[in-house]
Amino acid sequence: MLMLGEISENNGDLAKAQAWQLKAIEEASPRVMSGLGWLMFVQGDLEAAETWWEQSSGANDTVGTYLLGYFKIDIGDEEEGELLLLQAASKGVEQAMVALGDIASRRSEPQEAESWFLKAADVGDAGAMLKLGVLLLNRGD
Repeated sequence: MLMLGEISENNGDLAKAQAWQLKAIEEASPRVMSGLGWLMFVQGDLEAAETWWEQSSGANDTVGTYLLGYFKIDIGDEEEGELLLLQAASKGVEQAMVALGDIASRRSEPQEAESWFLKAADVGDAGAMLKLGVLLLNRGD
């Protein structure tokens, strides 16, 4: 069911994707919950997106935790968002590591930013490699 939802989403049929993901949720799949949260977000239903990401994160889905953290920061709840990103990063979510590096950069904490970008680069994140390179170049290394 999850795969059918992904195929429908890739084909641009968000309503069908949502229907398949709702069926998959009946099986209590946390990854499906985070996917449904993303569909709700794309469709502009931020309240539903947040609810699905909270459920997904509560069921230990690292992608749901990352998305919820990023969302919380986006709506101004930086403290909770950063805690969620730290949880996701500690479980290997490279996008969370990059986001934490970006936060450190905005706070003018280059050593902290470098640490996060390096962690993400070490697991193969190309964007983190670029950001690390820019950071080192600006520092003169």
